[in-house]
Amino acid sequence: MSKKPVRPKFNDMSTDAQKQYVSDMIMIVLGISAFLLFGVLIAYAALQVVSQGFMVYCFIFVIGANIVLKCLQPLILKVMQNSN
Repeated sequence: MSKKPVRPKFNDMSTDAQKQYVSDMIMIVLGISAFLLFGVLIAYAALQVVSQGFMVYCFIFVIGANIVLKCLQPLILKVMQNSN
């Protein structure tokens, strides 16, 4: 039996690997939020269970949160480096 590959601890990664790891996590959040926005769009267009205002607020909130998350990436890196 071979051993399963284990991801190294965050501090043991190179700086580029740390940046890529955080960037990948942000992209996962973007993907999940895009899926949720698509669900809200379907709920508005097809099912008409949410209002147009709610849909617009969802888009503004998710897009703004993703922009803030991307801008805070250097701070997230520092916090993760100091926590280990």
